Amino acid sequence: MIATAVEGQGALARAIAAALAEGTPGADVSGDHLVLVAGGSVTAIIERVREALAGVVIVIIDAGWTPIDRHLLLASIEPLAVARAPATRVCAVQLAADADLADAVAAVEYLLSAQSVTGQILTIEPRPVAG
Repeated sequence: MIATAVEGQGALARAIAAALAEGTPGADVSGDHLVLVAGGSVTAIIERVREALAGVVIVIIDAGWTPIDRHLLLASIEPLAVARAPATRVCAVQLAADADLADAVAAVEYLLSAQSVTGQILTIEPRPVAG
């Protein structure tokens, strides 16, 4: 069984936790994981990533962050990935306003299973409206 901790509050954290509890068919996921739905201060999130005892840390950055804090978090992902390698992979999922939660969950599942991916930021935009 894969140990995946989801830290954070709100609908996004609940959706990710529920999806990961069900498992991802066909995903080759090994090791302990931490999915951090970013909240609080940028400094606190960076420190949490630095001290996490996990094989994979994924930071979820939603649209509610101020632009400067959002960019600070995004800019920290690659250096954190370099600092934590090779023991821990660090990635992020950036959500635009009105992004679909299912797309965010799919991005997290991909990053958990992509064993050679670290330091990457996936941006989830809203789905196009059929017209």
